Amino acid sequence: METIRSIALGAARTSSTCALMLTTLLTACGPVPGTPGSSQTGSQAAPAAPKVLAIGLDEDLKHFWDALTGGGGTGARELANLINQHIAAIGGDGVARPRLVVELPSQDKGTWKVLTDGTMETTLKLRPGITWHDGTPFTADDVIFSWQVNRDPDVPNANQEAVKLIKSIEATDPLTVVMHWGELYAFADRLEHRELFPLPKHLLEQSYRETKDQFLNSAYFNTSYVGLGPFRVTNWDFGSGIETAAYDGFFLGRPKIDVIRVRFIPDNNTMLANLRARSIQMMLTLGNGPDLEAMTLLKQEWESTGYGTMYADPISWLFAEPQKVHNPQPSDLVNPKLRQAFLLALDRQSLVQATTAGLGLVADSWVHPSFSSYSTLQSVIARYPYDPRRASEAFAEAGWTPGPDGVLEKNGQRLAPLARTFQVPRELLITVDGWKRSGVAVDIESTPEQMLRDREFRASFTGFDFVSNPMGAAAASRRLAGYNTPTAENKWTGTNRGGYTNAAWDELDRRINIALQDGQRRELERELVTMFTAELPVLPITYKFDIIPIGGGLSGVQPVTAVAHRGFILHTWNAFEWDMQPKGQE
Repeated sequence: METIRSIALGAARTSSTCALMLTTLLTACGPVPGTPGSSQTGSQAAPAAPKVLAIGLDEDLKHFWDALTGGGGTGARELANLINQHIAAIGGDGVARPRLVVELPSQDKGTWKVLTDGTMETTLKLRPGITWHDGTPFTADDVIFSWQVNRDPDVPNANQEAVKLIKSIEATDPLTVVMHWGELYAFADRLEHRELFPLPKHLLEQSYRETKDQFLNSAYFNTSYVGLGPFRVTNWDFGSGIETAAYDGFFLGRPKIDVIRVRFIPDNNTMLANLRARSIQMMLTLGNGPDLEAMTLLKQEWESTGYGTMYADPISWLFAEPQKVHNPQPSDLVNPKLRQAFLLALDRQSLVQATTAGLGLVADSWVHPSFSSYSTLQSVIARYPYDPRRASEAFAEAGWTPGPDGVLEKNGQRLAPLARTFQVPRELLITVDGWKRSGVAVDIESTPEQMLRDREFRASFTGFDFVSNPMGAAAASRRLAGYNTPTAENKWTGTNRGGYTNAAWDELDRRINIALQDGQRRELERELVTMFTAELPVLPITYKFDIIPIGGGLSGVQPVTAVAHRGFILHTWNAFEWDMQPKGQE
């Protein structure tokens, strides 16, 4: 398990400590004001006011199950743990915890069996007393139904890799499920929201069996949602937000917070204004929120008044993804030499200085320098430091030379790719400026917020797409695997939108997901890193921080100091334990 380290906003940077950040809360003087235990007692105490938390979300959400909506990388994924629960929850420390089950499958206890023919069997004992938000018991039949839907090829679920490995499931009693795996899967003991999304059989089976389109467009996935989580949906106002209330029947105990209001705020400037006005006490963006400089100033303001603080957790690596299959312009973006030229022409160190106040790091791959594995992997990482001369030579080797106006040309075609992004971050503006100085007539194409969940649109860029991805070897290998390329045939599911194709990479991806030993996965990651930095299927730029404001007396939120086996570790994993002692809200 990889560990990463939170970094204090506004802290001074030294040359020896920036890459080795210590895990710290971003508070300088203890916990957030208003921790539990300060409520009045006594017979004359007035009834306590409801504890209400307002959260800003960077998307006008339309659908809870993001696997059906093309991902998007917004904070909407954080809602998965508010309104639903899963077989396992990955804590901020990267440790898997049982949620819907009494305990996680274990080889030592005989509930995870590796068979001689290369298959597996896992046994799940469900917790007794779990109910859906409508009071219906959660049983083994729901697990089997969820597996059937999650793996159905007619359901455009972008997260089918794990469930497709499960060849059959049987219920030995209402609370016991036995899964029969067709091959090894290294993470079979920790299935979470991107592997098996629980669905209520009693509410969805009929529409699923009758008409798949009706099922997929059902109001169940938004306004009529019924889940297993600590909070239930009480109102969904499209274009505005969602209101949830504590579910009294939550199997781990009623949440301490009574109401969570999620406000849809796609615009970063509006998000920042709401934080400054203290009309929201938290922000969930998965690293896509207002820039570090603005958030650092806000943190100082909150801390100076005792209102709250913020976490800054390294969450993902940012890269420019060149198109290689869906009408790439120019067509030789498929040429690794041209991709190397683009990276050599980018002054990433200056970019990091300008966008993170010196707190960030240049990324050469998904392997963060604070990872425990970095020391054993860094020797195989090919690096492409900013070098205009080498960039010019690499462009020339790929056939691109300056035309009369200084713009690079090849066979009469100008090098003029489009750079697509969402919200046009400063990193993109600096990148585009650097490429223009190298003779690339690049232009910016901004992704409209309403197109963020359009799978076909997301895959149709012709030049570069500026996106990020969770850190970790399995997440990186999956992101660039051939089977994960969106096409019309698979209803545009998958996140390999640039269409990288390499059979050797796909084989390493397969092997890293079936390797049961950490040492085996480390050797496979070494091969992946070597291949990645030679071919540059995407151009690594920097690592992103997930800024989590914690204000108004909110307590219990934990920093993320590790990397999940798939996707992101979500700060909401323990939302039922959060508490509020309202202070200074408006």
